[in-house]
Amino acid sequence: MPRKPIDWDNVEPWERQKGETQKSFAAFAVYRDMGSERSLSKLSQKLVKNKVTLAKWSVQWEWQERVGAWDVELDRQGRLAQIAAVQDMNERHVILARAMLGIVARRLQSVEPGTLSPSDVVKWADVSAKLERLARGEATDRVDIMERVRQMARDLGLSPSEEASAVAEAERVVRGHV
Repeated sequence: MPRKPIDWDNVEPWERQKGETQKSFAAFAVYRDMGSERSLSKLSQKLVKNKVTLAKWSVQWEWQERVGAWDVELDRQGRLAQIAAVQDMNERHVILARAMLGIVARRLQSVEPGTLSPSDVVKWADVSAKLERLARGEATDRVDIMERVRQMARDLGLSPSEEASAVAEAERVVRGHV
């Protein structure tokens, strides 16, 4: 099967660029993957390559801009992985919370109502409900709600003053002054 030609107009900055030699790209790839410790001096030592040549390639092929784009991409991928991990964790916690609520419900059926103090019933219900709310990513108190409003404002790209207005409005809703 014939190889598909490279679409040079759509390569990512951290990939080999049109006209870039294999040698200069190989050096760039090592430099890119050095992370926060990257420097041309360290790269020169690692590759046993002339620093002047590496500096020339760095300017010619815009290594600084390209590694900046790579760092942003790694951060994006890390955030996506973190979101997926939190979603998985929340799903497991929902299953656990439901199981615990089932145990509590069965236990309540086997307990003589007169043997439970009112505070016991309230405590069991409160803990179970909070656990399920936490597992679903829902707020369990006012502070959580305000932090979620702040995060949503940041996610939407609101300015600091717009974020403050959103939080103030949420405060009014929570207090019942709508």
